[in-house]
Amino acid sequence: EAVDPGQREAALAMGMRPALLMRRVILPQAFRIALPPYGKTPSSLALVDIDYFKAINLHHGLAAGDEFLIGFAEFLRIVSPEDISISRVGGSRFGLLFPGWCAVRAKSACSEVVKVLDKLAYSDWEGRFTITASVGLSPVTADVDQTVKAAETALRFARAKGGNMVASHPIPGSSMSG
Repeated sequence: EAVDPGQREAALAMGMRPALLMRRVILPQAFRIALPPYGKTPSSLALVDIDYFKAINLHHGLAAGDEFLIGFAEFLRIVSPEDISISRVGGSRFGLLFPGWCAVRAKSACSEVVKVLDKLAYSDWEGRFTITASVGLSPVTADVDQTVKAAETALRFARAKGGNMVASHPIPGSSMSG
């Protein structure tokens, strides 16, 4: 099952910005399709953002930035568990949906992604530039907006602390453990 591509086209034709389209159209349907019924099994949402991505575009050009995003998406697919959904949600930001994963388990998986990327930055990129990512993690609730806002808040916290880390944001009434 997938979200009908015509809905994206219709929302864009009505002037909806891509970020709002993601939050109001795509994510609610993706949550409904990919997640077990809310309340029966915990699930988690992570927002992954490439630290200092604009520097890649500025120093190496937009085409190199685009190639980097494609490579980063492939990296996420390789190092992430098979049962999660990965999607680019805009700019240098990717969403990882962990159906049936409690926040502790999802945070462990996200920490591994950050750790592997950090090691690659020093051993495979020959010092041209380092590549790190920040992650904001939130438990999924019945309110998609609340879930996304909590993950965005955690992501901003991770970036404010210097990036290259995973931060989680508890939602009142939900559990970040389990």
